[in-house]
Amino acid sequence: MDAQQIEMLKREAEQELEKAAPALEAANKAVDSLDKNDVADLKQTKNPTVQTEIALKCILTYLGYSKPDWPTAQKTMADIGFLGRIKNYDK
Repeated sequence: MDAQQIEMLKREAEQELEKAAPALEAANKAVDSLDKNDVADLKQTKNPTVQTEIALKCILTYLGYSKPDWPTAQKTMADIGFLGRIKNYDK
């Protein structure tokens, strides 16, 4: 791969990153707005929505859990450091 191809790939990557930036910003704001009551309410949920389960499976995967399922999510959310871990996760 020559320098011109590398530069072209770099520009494409920067354009894609620019497109994704608003979604990342919105996600960061959503996470930052969470509080311990939100987590407590979610933890009590018996039958989470599909979207909730997917989001929590992603969080568990990012945090390194080998079994990203709803029971594991409920146990993880019981940890007082959970909210801090997701707010301080290096995105």
